[in-house]
Amino acid sequence: MVRVSLPRTWQDFAATVFLAAAIPIVFWFEIFVVIPEVFPWGSFLNNVHFIAGLFLLYNILGNWLAVMLTDTSVRGQIFLPPADPEEARAKNWSLCSVCESWAPPRSWHCKTCNVCIMKRDHHCLLTSCCIGHRNHRYFLMLLLHLFVATAISAIYNTYFIWFLHGPEFKTWLSFIQIIFPMAWLAVDTSTTQYYLVIYVIAFVGSLFVGVLLYYHVRIMLEGSIVAEHEKKIRNYDMGRVGNVENVLGERWKLVWLSPSIKSPVKHDGIHWEVIQTSKNK
Repeated sequence: MVRVSLPRTWQDFAATVFLAAAIPIVFWFEIFVVIPEVFPWGSFLNNVHFIAGLFLLYNILGNWLAVMLTDTSVRGQIFLPPADPEEARAKNWSLCSVCESWAPPRSWHCKTCNVCIMKRDHHCLLTSCCIGHRNHRYFLMLLLHLFVATAISAIYNTYFIWFLHGPEFKTWLSFIQIIFPMAWLAVDTSTTQYYLVIYVIAFVGSLFVGVLLYYHVRIMLEGSIVAEHEKKIRNYDMGRVGNVENVLGERWKLVWLSPSIKSPVKHDGIHWEVIQTSKNK
């Protein structure tokens, strides 16, 4: 199901707009400024990096849009919980007073989206929507390709800034420019300062996305969602391969190649098999 997700808070708007601006700017900087100085235009390695850059850009934009366009809410659906309300609650069904309907196990109401989300993991500022049963795969692939892209960019940018253009930056003022790159633009609007801004964005971005990727992959391997992970609940652990298939689908080994690859998730997101009650680590 497709549903356009628009920012609902200023935090959503700021984070989503920042990502939308940073992606093409960093891509342009790496492909048309940094890489040609390391590997000349037309060389084999330059062509390899150009193709790799297009591959990463395609997957970043494709998965990012897929997250936002995939409706993972309970909107427009009618669920049939156990007839006995007590039995329904015992099986973790919940009655949402806002949506005025029953929500399946692991489904939670998001105050920002104002709707219940199937297997709600969390609300993502970078996409202005919730991550749930139907778009979880695209979110993880977005993090994966963002991390690879920013990590490679950070490595090449470090070489570009400190070795190829070392004399321009090896001053005490450079450290202030790097620590406060955006603020320094008010004083210095030179090309060099813009390069430093992009350098900081890629470097900090690789650290930030790397931590996010590690955190969410760990939760996926546990068969949990964020709320269950924090409460140390392991009710739905199907083993590592089963947990991966419940998020990335049957063709999980190939989904990193393209967001358009069909990889059906076996689970319907409604009737969860409870493996065990809890497990403390």
